[in-house]
Amino acid sequence: MNKSVFLTIALVCVQIHTVAQQRNDAPRKDENFSLHGTSITDPYLWMENVEDPVLKKWTENETKEARKILNKCSNKFTSYNEIEKLSTVKTESFNKQGGYYFKYYYTNESRSASLYFKKDLKEGYHKLIDPLDISAKDVIDFSYYKVSPDGKYVAFSYSRNGSDWREIGVVDIQTETVLKDRIENVKFSGIYWNNDGFYYAKYPYTKFGETVGREIYFHKLGTDASQDRLVISRNKNMDLFTTDDNRFLIIQEFTASGVSNYYYKDHSKNDTVINPLITRVKDEERFSIIGNLDTVFYAYTTNKAPNGMIVRFNKSSARKWEVVVAPFEDSKLSNAWLSQGLVICLYEAEGIEELTIFDLEGKEKKNIQLPLGYSLTNFQTESKDQSAFLTFSGYGAPGIMYKVDLQTFELSPYGSTEVVLDPASIIVERISFKADDGQEIPMTLVRHKNTSINGPQKCLLEAYGGFGVSVSPSFDGGLLHFLNEGGIYAYAHIRGGGERGKSWFEAGKGKNKNRCIQDFINASEFLIQSGRTTSSQLAISGASHGGLVVGAALVLRPELYAAAVPEVGAFDMLRYHRFTVGKFHLEEFGNPDIKDEFDYIVKYSPYHLVKDAKYPAVLIRTGENDDRVPPFHSYKFTAALQNAQKGTSPILLHVASDAGHLGGASAYDTNMERADKYGFILYYLDEQSKK
Repeated sequence: MNKSVFLTIALVCVQIHTVAQQRNDAPRKDENFSLHGTSITDPYLWMENVEDPVLKKWTENETKEARKILNKCSNKFTSYNEIEKLSTVKTESFNKQGGYYFKYYYTNESRSASLYFKKDLKEGYHKLIDPLDISAKDVIDFSYYKVSPDGKYVAFSYSRNGSDWREIGVVDIQTETVLKDRIENVKFSGIYWNNDGFYYAKYPYTKFGETVGREIYFHKLGTDASQDRLVISRNKNMDLFTTDDNRFLIIQEFTASGVSNYYYKDHSKNDTVINPLITRVKDEERFSIIGNLDTVFYAYTTNKAPNGMIVRFNKSSARKWEVVVAPFEDSKLSNAWLSQGLVICLYEAEGIEELTIFDLEGKEKKNIQLPLGYSLTNFQTESKDQSAFLTFSGYGAPGIMYKVDLQTFELSPYGSTEVVLDPASIIVERISFKADDGQEIPMTLVRHKNTSINGPQKCLLEAYGGFGVSVSPSFDGGLLHFLNEGGIYAYAHIRGGGERGKSWFEAGKGKNKNRCIQDFINASEFLIQSGRTTSSQLAISGASHGGLVVGAALVLRPELYAAAVPEVGAFDMLRYHRFTVGKFHLEEFGNPDIKDEFDYIVKYSPYHLVKDAKYPAVLIRTGENDDRVPPFHSYKFTAALQNAQKGTSPILLHVASDAGHLGGASAYDTNMERADKYGFILYYLDEQSKK
């Protein structure tokens, strides 16, 4: 053999070996099992053991490799610096509670926010709780707080390093000192004061095991948590709250058959009896209590009203409902409050939100319509107040606050909001497209006014499509950066969400789950076929349930996309129910242990749909402490895609340490996550458009 030829071959072999090392392919350890007579091979089942040293090394290497590429992407488009600038805002918005005004402030961009307060609007804010008051080594994120009825204390919950598991502490608001009270293993629970203590809910702790065995306790201020009184314990999921007048403790019990039972404890009777209030409320009734006037309760329901209505009933005859606010045929009731003898209702109709105030007989007193591209992010008033504060935000502006007089209903701006980008430069329009079954699906398009619409442009498509949730417009400095770079943002309001009421939700739930994924694919096809973009200029992204949708669309139709960013997604739908809160979502996703439901789940489960193909550039993101959708969903999906990749685009996995389902807690972490996402998308859309 000619020596020079041999040398060339050797160099090629070395080069190929180097590329393989950079890809860091995970070891396959095929494990076979049978479900309902179907043989399933799972090559990465071993990754569910997150303590496996081989897995830890692999995820570390994956994140290091992703970090190098993401830095390159971000630097090309100066993403971090631009996003930090666009995210810098000044707003007067606050949260009023117990006669105090509260606000979160970042005193250091590399740390999570501190909680500040003031007694009078004319005063300056004082720091009440700092993350360092809790721990210097953990990332502490304050998530919820509640003022005691006497206004002396604030009970607050916080997480460590992004976990959904919370702890509760108490601070004396007059001396601004943290007390010794501390409660652990709290999850998905508020804090509900009554006299000298508060109610809360907890579970037995487990990292990624099933979240089961919820218990409701009462903590007396100044005592050790071990002395907390057990209120109720059931082998079922439960929720709780107290009415605004603190008279009633309400407990909602969810049964496996899809019905709920409501119980109450009347604090005015000073006893420990828990009585049934209303039982066997069907899941499709979508029932929730919004408040009370003495023993008369007001509630939201979709029973015989798919778009929602407000009813009332007496405690002694809880099934005799009287309609207070009748349903609207063309508007969905998405939220409601009871205050000052008024019912305040938030409606949504084709992307437009309206806040309507009614008296207790259902007579309209005031209607406030928001512009397209804006949503109500906060409504707050207290029982003694004659006014309420409303906060709106949108794609171009955060935290715009108004004050409304609850007697005259006069609306006036409160304070000011300062942003870097002129909100008027953001153009929002509402269009629709046809799904393959003929259904018209709404879509929101957002662009900078200088972006041309006379030809295809780079485009980012997102969706959520689950749990009956309507995703409203929100402020995002990263998205503004993408729009400034000439991108078009498209949000598809696919079935499974709540945009058009109960029937829209059910059309993408359970056995219909594949419908929301197909809607998303149809949205992709529409954007290309209408000339707004091309497959080499189209990126997709989604988080949590949206991550599932994006993951499924990616593996079903990889040729449609140039880049994909699925975040904290559920990807292995045959095993999702075995971990953390998975069993809470059997109605949403289906139960793979039931043959008929397994048959449709296996047709949309992204991990099981991965096949050899030329995939676009993919960035999969998760947090190592995500105990809502465990990170091994992302590990397994990444490994499967890397093994099946027949193209040249990267399949990246980035695992955030000290973070969970909601991402980082500091301003720096948030802006870096946005820089990674939008820098990656801009870079690979630019790369693909050159080909």
